[in-house]
Amino acid sequence: MRTLWRLLTSPRTTIAVFAVLAVLLLLNILVPQEAVVGSEGLERAAAGGAVAHFLLVTLGLGSLSTSPVFLGSLGLFFLILVLVLVDRFRTTLRRTRLVPPSRQTLEGWCRKTTSLHGRRASDLDVGAVYKALGGLGYRVVKVVDGAVWAIKHRTAALGFLVFHLSFFLLCAGGVILYLTRFVGTSALVEGQAFSGFSTVLREAPMLEPPHLRFSLLEVNGRFEGGQALNLGAVFRFENGVERRSWINHPARTGATKILVNRAGIAPVLWLQDERGFTRDRVAVVAASLGGESTVVELDDGAFRVVVRPASERRSFPRRDELPTTEVWLSVTADEAGPPLFEGTVSVGQVLSLPGAALLIPELRYWVGVYVVREHGGVLLVLGFAMGILGLVWRLLLFRREVAVVWHGRDFAVAGKAEYFSHRFQEELETLFSILDE
Repeated sequence: MRTLWRLLTSPRTTIAVFAVLAVLLLLNILVPQEAVVGSEGLERAAAGGAVAHFLLVTLGLGSLSTSPVFLGSLGLFFLILVLVLVDRFRTTLRRTRLVPPSRQTLEGWCRKTTSLHGRRASDLDVGAVYKALGGLGYRVVKVVDGAVWAIKHRTAALGFLVFHLSFFLLCAGGVILYLTRFVGTSALVEGQAFSGFSTVLREAPMLEPPHLRFSLLEVNGRFEGGQALNLGAVFRFENGVERRSWINHPARTGATKILVNRAGIAPVLWLQDERGFTRDRVAVVAASLGGESTVVELDDGAFRVVVRPASERRSFPRRDELPTTEVWLSVTADEAGPPLFEGTVSVGQVLSLPGAALLIPELRYWVGVYVVREHGGVLLVLGFAMGILGLVWRLLLFRREVAVVWHGRDFAVAGKAEYFSHRFQEELETLFSILDE
């Protein structure tokens, strides 16, 4: 057992596991992934040969996040991490204790080649040593006749524990995120209520899709020089609360975020009979300028309308330009029949059709929304913060010890530090210059 314990807690084993994980993560980029190419694309890639089938299907590298090789390596990493923490916990705590060295040890430090020796114009006293060490952030712990021992950042070794414990927070956050993350898309016209997702990009293994009740009140845009610099929207939720969403700044409701990621023009098509009564009225989520056409059927398929924006300019129209923005329509009585009308239509223009009339009373905006519901993000943030804290605590606030020994006007300054000996030597020289004044 001791041999196995030493093997698992060896730095070489940790490095080897890190190397395996690094190779696997590299394969996540180089090898086709089902999340990117889809299940059919992965099947085509696996059919390329026995080696491809072994890597992508047998080893599961085509879906790395659930691959037994990756999960096994990750599990081994956390097992080693637990064993290392258990193995070094007591040793780390012992290193934080205040155990002043003996007078002989302090004098031994001052005999090293890195120690600094000087002679003052007057005798050195304890008060001057206290003042100099305190100014440099040291805590004087032991004072004997003609010798002082001081320490800075005594608890630096605890940064080792904090840094390694942060991995467990990151792991917990990642697992919760994987089990609860849902991603779906939808499109809404101004004034329209959310009625469901048009596309589900990811389903959460543990939770049902979010049940949302909200409506799109208004689409906003920021324009400069005829170009849209930003797009946003105002949503009203079932409790009456209104929230604004901009690109990269989603609206939030609980653990769900609603992000605006695209927009376009939504002409309202109003089909009337010969007496002016409404036969159908619908706001069409038409394509953005330069996009593909949108097909909509009116009055249960009596008329088929193809809609696309007809403006030649590439800029997104401002709200005050909507009444003058033209829309291209193609109207047919059935899919195979000749067009009853084909051309551009402006707001308010009436198209005469067999037994009906079609007009566009207004143009609205529509937005595509990206809905994400997930948990575990707080643990990820805490884990990253904890990891950074551990690194700063361990490497930048490293433990330093200083000894000052004097006999009358003769004195010596020496010490030891865990890291960055050159930087620590500069600190000793600063202390020496203060005492030498």
